Amino acid sequence: MRVTIQQEPDRTVVHLVGELDALSCAAVVDEVRGAADAGPSAVVLNLRALRFVDSTGLRAIVRISRELARQGRKLAVSRPSAFCRSLMETVGLDRIVQILEPDADPAVRLPESRVAAAGGGPRS
Repeated sequence: MRVTIQQEPDRTVVHLVGELDALSCAAVVDEVRGAADAGPSAVVLNLRALRFVDSTGLRAIVRISRELARQGRKLAVSRPSAFCRSLMETVGLDRIVQILEPDADPAVRLPESRVAAAGGGPRS
């Protein structure tokens, strides 16, 4: 797994290349945490070059989303491969984490219901 961090004025883009699985997810979570701590409130995981993700990798994405939501921050996924998109939709992850197509989408905006579903935001 290769992780590249791109700091932008309104977001931190984390490019993942390779496989997000049990062997790589702890290191990826640490990289994303470090990048998020140093950057703006929005974090975007670019999954364009992610060839494979297993249940451990999906759990890592949910964990990152929840951690950011508790801090009042947002996570989105950008340009997932067909495999990753299909898997995310099948397990319902697309209802928790916003999926963006181009990296240049305007600032990440999650509806309140998504923030609450990710473990943060106001609860009724």
